[in-house]
Amino acid sequence: MRQLLEQNLVSKEDIDDSEAAMKVSAANFDAAKTRLNYARLTAPFAGYVTKRYLDPGALVTPGNATLFMLMDLDSVKVVVNVLEKDLSRLAQIKKATVTVDAFPGKAYNGHVARTNQALELSTRTLAVEIVIPNPAHVLKPGMFATVVLVVDERHDAITLPTMAIMKDDSGSYVYANANNTAQRLRVNTGGEQGARTEIVAGLNGMRILLRPVNSLSKTAGRLWCSHNDNDVKQ
Repeated sequence: MRQLLEQNLVSKEDIDDSEAAMKVSAANFDAAKTRLNYARLTAPFAGYVTKRYLDPGALVTPGNATLFMLMDLDSVKVVVNVLEKDLSRLAQIKKATVTVDAFPGKAYNGHVARTNQALELSTRTLAVEIVIPNPAHVLKPGMFATVVLVVDERHDAITLPTMAIMKDDSGSYVYANANNTAQRLRVNTGGEQGARTEIVAGLNGMRILLRPVNSLSKTAGRLWCSHNDNDVKQ
């Protein structure tokens, strides 16, 4: 174009118009290239698409810009609510055992990853997040789980059904079978899990009446109760 201008075959105005048109075309090319790059979505991490919000061909607008839900299933988290009275024991948690209804008899071990720093005012509980390794991807998001937070482990502990242990102002006690007579026996209790309570001291090898005292039968001035040695566990 410059050579044509020097030979007076084109005007200076035509040169300027051509250069301006070339710059506009280059800018349009760059914009089209950028929009084409937006057509390919790259996930920030490896995982599975668990939900698609739009079908192919749908118009994407700022109001529905969420296209997919992507999840990494190599580990999953469970959120449990701990009562306010148990917050002092959070630091003692050694591990968390998780079970799900989908796989009965199978337990998964996890650990406390983080805790909330504020209680839920309506329930007076604190949210605690448990992270569980899930290399086989058998645990799925949305499952309901039962969580046991282990704060201590005592091997060969002696336990009784919690319903067999009563309390008064002096502490805990049970009823022992002394020659078919119900004898009150003071005991020291330890941890409680489920429907059983640990007995630290006080049993002295005696047979314990396991029914509540108001269900004992009275015959000729003596109380009796059927009992089962299997209910006293070690």
